[in-house]
Amino acid sequence: MKFIAMFYLLFFSFVWAQDVKIETQPSKPVAGEVFQLVFRIFTDLESEPVINFSPAGLEVVGKSNLGVSTRTIYANGKITVTREISVSYEMVAQKVGYVHLRDIQVDLGSKKLRLPTYNLNILKEPEETPDVFLRAEVTKRNVFVGEGITVRYFLYSRVGVSSLDVKTYPKLNNFLKRFLQEPDTSERVSMDGAIFVRTKIYSARIFPEKIGLLKIDPMTIAIAYQPSLAVNPFGTFNSGGVKRKTIKNDEVQIEVNPLPEPKPQSFTGLVGAHKFDLTQNTQKVLVNEPLEFKLVVSGPGALENLEAPKIFNFDGFEEFETNGDLKISGDQSAVKELSYTFLPKKPTTIPDKGLELSYFDPDSKKYIPTQLRISQITVGGTEQISVKKNEETSPPVETTSVLQKTINQKLSFDPTQLSILQLNKLLICLILLLGSIPCVVWLVGIIKRTNLNPFDHSIPSTFKKGDIHHNLLMKWLAPLHESKDKDLRQSIDDADVSQEAKRYFYELLDTTSRNEYAKRSDQKKTIFNKKYFTEMKKFIERSHENLH
Repeated sequence: MKFIAMFYLLFFSFVWAQDVKIETQPSKPVAGEVFQLVFRIFTDLESEPVINFSPAGLEVVGKSNLGVSTRTIYANGKITVTREISVSYEMVAQKVGYVHLRDIQVDLGSKKLRLPTYNLNILKEPEETPDVFLRAEVTKRNVFVGEGITVRYFLYSRVGVSSLDVKTYPKLNNFLKRFLQEPDTSERVSMDGAIFVRTKIYSARIFPEKIGLLKIDPMTIAIAYQPSLAVNPFGTFNSGGVKRKTIKNDEVQIEVNPLPEPKPQSFTGLVGAHKFDLTQNTQKVLVNEPLEFKLVVSGPGALENLEAPKIFNFDGFEEFETNGDLKISGDQSAVKELSYTFLPKKPTTIPDKGLELSYFDPDSKKYIPTQLRISQITVGGTEQISVKKNEETSPPVETTSVLQKTINQKLSFDPTQLSILQLNKLLICLILLLGSIPCVVWLVGIIKRTNLNPFDHSIPSTFKKGDIHHNLLMKWLAPLHESKDKDLRQSIDDADVSQEAKRYFYELLDTTSRNEYAKRSDQKKTIFNKKYFTEMKKFIERSHENLH
């Protein structure tokens, strides 16, 4: 237990070594009213912090030091003192809407911390905090295109919630999405002087793909809760009746900035600190013997979009398709392995070669290069020489004459010299040939029908068992909109099927989508309807036949 406690203290002292958190009191200020903006600075340095920022839409009317708290840790024969310094600024905003703190920098002497823009929504009048509400929280609101951020959807409640059902998940358009399998945790938090239970409902790692002001759309849930939790004299809760309602959170806006120009040729498109590791299987190979490389890239960027960098380009080598394998390693990082295969076609020696790959660091706003090395490659063996197609060879005179004689003998045919037995055999062959004509016609018809509609769109057997997964259903319905610039629901709406079939597939898509991200205990059973699936199958096949 002592070891665990010491590790816990060491871990948190490391996390807090140099860190800054900004809090607003109250969390939702009102226009024209003074509020506090508190900087909480965690540091193990002795220098007093100097805070600088540029307010936009805000006015600083006062400043005060709230105090210093210290934490002392003894480990490995050394004493480490970590301080928490709290500095409060009294602020006021005259207009309703979003205001900003830009160019935030905390100078700790030997260390300077730069913080992203702090955005704050100013209300027209005080907002009464409801007993239950849904909120989306992001790790950053001002990012570069391709920079990863984490969004988590929390349910805040100060009353008992007896049931929860997710109605719609956020679409997160204009973002590359990586769903996080985090546990559904609950914790007690304080907000506007009240204690709430905060429960995590859904979380994802997202990467903006467009520049400008992007919106993180809300999710919708249905809840049942107890509106009153007053304790009666018998020590039990009074029951005010269970209430049910559907709630959704407000949109969250993210400001996405473009990457600075010019971009280096070595830029991989990744944003954030990444590691690159390149290995090769050998330095000596023979002609037609595989030469293999493996590039391992790890970091917080959108590795799903990483295309295999060009690492090798020499004449006399045939390059095969590069294979990639992506593994998620935590809530903010991933690892991608790229396997390259080359086939040398002639003997050669290639000297050592340098390879530069770079990523963009959003903190320093610079492109950071990484230098890799490809060791000398020696290809031995003999180059394969192919015979020219137009090369003429003269066959032996004797062979040619024998062949000509054989051909002349085969071509010389006189039906009057045939015997009765030979005529009977010839007649039987003709009868068999004429009898096979209907079979040939039948086979040609089958082939033509097959060629006219080679599209196989059978219903998967797992569907018929009621085991319908969202990804497989989307894939099965994909031909509906493969050539249309519209979403799948619009394509279903345009399909020439009954209204009952359309409603069935709408509900099936919603159910499978919720099951995709819900806990196993919360998943709903999917029901296979043979009539509607057959109706949709026939329409897809007709549409495909008309297109092709």
